[in-house]
Amino acid sequence: MRTHALNASIGLLFAVLLMGIWGCNVNSRSGQSSAPPPVPPRSTVAPHVIRTANGVKLTDQLTLGDPIAVENVTVWPVYSSDPVPEDQGEFISLADAQEKKLAEVREISSSGQVNQLVIENKGTSPILVLAGTLVKGGKQDRQIAQDFIIGPGKTSAVDAFCVEQGRWTAQREGESTQGYFKAQKYLAVKEVRDGGQFKGSQNDVWENVSKSNSIGGKAPQTGTLFATMEEDNKEAKELRDRISKGITKGMEKTAETPFGLAYAVDGEVREIRVFNDPRILKHYSESIISTIAVEADLGQRKAKKDGKPIFNGDVDVKEVLTVVQEAEKNREEAMKTQAGNVNCLRAGEDFSSSANFASEEDRRDQKAPVSRSWSKH
Repeated sequence: MRTHALNASIGLLFAVLLMGIWGCNVNSRSGQSSAPPPVPPRSTVAPHVIRTANGVKLTDQLTLGDPIAVENVTVWPVYSSDPVPEDQGEFISLADAQEKKLAEVREISSSGQVNQLVIENKGTSPILVLAGTLVKGGKQDRQIAQDFIIGPGKTSAVDAFCVEQGRWTAQREGESTQGYFKAQKYLAVKEVRDGGQFKGSQNDVWENVSKSNSIGGKAPQTGTLFATMEEDNKEAKELRDRISKGITKGMEKTAETPFGLAYAVDGEVREIRVFNDPRILKHYSESIISTIAVEADLGQRKAKKDGKPIFNGDVDVKEVLTVVQEAEKNREEAMKTQAGNVNCLRAGEDFSSSANFASEEDRRDQKAPVSRSWSKH
């Protein structure tokens, strides 16, 4: 039987800076320009479990709330002491922008290019696209490679990775895509999005798409990840829905307004995702939570196939701190996107992190990144 109490202890005061040196090298990935100059670290990571009135300290600015347990998933709301930027405006998600006919996603040309797409923002609000955002159509289904901001009235190329290895045609399931895509309200499962965001490897993405489809019992002709994401099995759909609703209900009952969340599946902490404005989390909560539910479903299926019991225990909050601490030890690489954002990556073998700044000026002034994530591979 689960217990929801945090195993917290009085720790030392913050003493160790784990942000490392902001080593900014020229990035060789497509769509990225020369790296901006280094700036000093902005915050420190809590070296031990330090209990506060609001929860457990994650960094100088971030605090973990009480855990929410649903099936084989544990979620912690993340609170922030940073003020919400007054001059930032309100972001909109790519899927919501497309529903309002305020955005287009298309191939970069008639001949196409596997690892680049074009996004056009026709609206008056900036669009925040999260790494792992799945877009269906074009010559093959893709995932967006990185967190990316497209300003009002702007058009920009964006890095992408294929999640449908067996198709390279503007015909999808017998219908013409005309080279256009539709963004979905879920992300690629974690192993797939990590392959693009932190490893920058198309082969790694394809390998994990294949693994996910295999665990999900899918064998689509074109190998698309959508076979697993768009589940038609009644039992699996009900499980995913139950998990999504349980997490959503728990997040709605938090004592404070969360700026993000951390989550674990099958007892393993997978990711911490935080924004500088709680309204961004509200826009993306459906996408993030539905993706967690898919990962939990696949975790349960794998356990059954391996003859193992489905996880139903507690997760030590120390494991969340460990992901952040270990990721921050990696050397940072700052990359300027074609839209003028700056993505600061700390990519490692086992742990990685990302911070997206709207501009180089925001980064230089040490403002809170628009989006941040820490990941365990």
